[in-house]
Amino acid sequence: MDTTPASGAAATASRRRMLPWFLGWLAVTAGVLAFQARPAQTPLDVDEFYWIGSTYYHHLAFERGEWRHPDWRLLPARENPPVAKYVLGLGLSLGGQPIATPDLLGTFYLIFQHTPHAWGEGEAYAKRNAVVERMRPELRERLRSGAQLQLDTRLLFAGRRTILACMVVTSLLVFLLGARLVHPLAGLLASALLGMHPTAVQSYNLAHSDIVALLFSTAAAWATFAFVKRIRDPDVPTGTALFLRAAGTGLLLALACGAKMNALVVFALAGAAVAIALFQRWRRDARGFGPAVAAGATVAATALAGFIALNPAITGDPIGGLAATVTEHRATELIQARFMRDHLITLPAKFAAVGQLTAKSTLALAVVAAAAFGLVLRSRHDGLRFLALWFLIGLLAVTLWIPFPIGRYVLPLVLPGVLLLGGLAGAGAERLWRRFRGQPVES
Repeated sequence: MDTTPASGAAATASRRRMLPWFLGWLAVTAGVLAFQARPAQTPLDVDEFYWIGSTYYHHLAFERGEWRHPDWRLLPARENPPVAKYVLGLGLSLGGQPIATPDLLGTFYLIFQHTPHAWGEGEAYAKRNAVVERMRPELRERLRSGAQLQLDTRLLFAGRRTILACMVVTSLLVFLLGARLVHPLAGLLASALLGMHPTAVQSYNLAHSDIVALLFSTAAAWATFAFVKRIRDPDVPTGTALFLRAAGTGLLLALACGAKMNALVVFALAGAAVAIALFQRWRRDARGFGPAVAAGATVAATALAGFIALNPAITGDPIGGLAATVTEHRATELIQARFMRDHLITLPAKFAAVGQLTAKSTLALAVVAAAAFGLVLRSRHDGLRFLALWFLIGLLAVTLWIPFPIGRYVLPLVLPGVLLLGGLAGAGAERLWRRFRGQPVES
């Protein structure tokens, strides 16, 4: 690290230049949330029974230290990874509202007790019934007898406040990432667009897992960009510091995927970006290419190891637990398709749904995708190319996967989308400013 007085002065000047932008982000974020954040007025969403109930696993893991408890073999522990449950659970515990029983999880399944096919048949039915059987018997029988289903408002608001806090951190990370990759204006616009996007607004007003996944996805993307910049450059030494950076990047990827599986978009981004960077390094200069490849493999290995280590449902059953994170979602989709409308099966239907949910227009989404493709092929701006690659990977993954036209399913695409739009605007404004001042403009 350069510790000369000149470098210190440059760093101080950089921080001073960022201060007005940071204050601008603070003002814009406060303004957006003042109009859009309504945790006390937003109607209860049925899935909040599930996610607040799932914080029971935070209680098991960190308050009781029971990482081998039999309840880690229940369906809610196996079908969704635990990081968002841990974050929500921490928020509830700090608010004095910890969840110490699986009662709310059982309540969630009992909501659908009279909906035909909602529990599936055979093994699927048995998995859901096993959760209900873990409830306190008196509560279970009251609910089965028709007692009104309720969620304590103190629990609900504690969970929603936790997610709102995560949204503020996510917005800050988006601002800083846009500033790092393109320009502070890019980060400011991207954070504002994210805060106003209808799907994001809905998500940060509910106690769900999606905003937690966005938080760690943004952090993981930032770490990935910094890592690939280093391994692409033959002049960067491939020593211990590089491998520590690789391990840190892998851990953030593990946290992102451990919050929600759709964060695999960022894992795919990391794989593609690392592969491209290694190819570029090999073409320029093969010095240190082997250690650079090993550092790239360290990212993947740390991500996988971290994902497993964070989840007792996997450490207690490595093969079955890993498989369950995919197979249980597919099984649930097929069950939901029997009683929910608008099951998306064909690619045109999926793409149309993604277009409407992200941009209110399939044509607008196609235009942005075409622009992103052009940036990946031709742009010399590293930050814009990275964002464009992220957007295209997100578009492909979300379009292939999305099972129903539900807003939160497209958030892994909304995140790089707002960063890309902010980046294009920021880069354009910077070019105009340079021309106005008579400064050279990069092509």
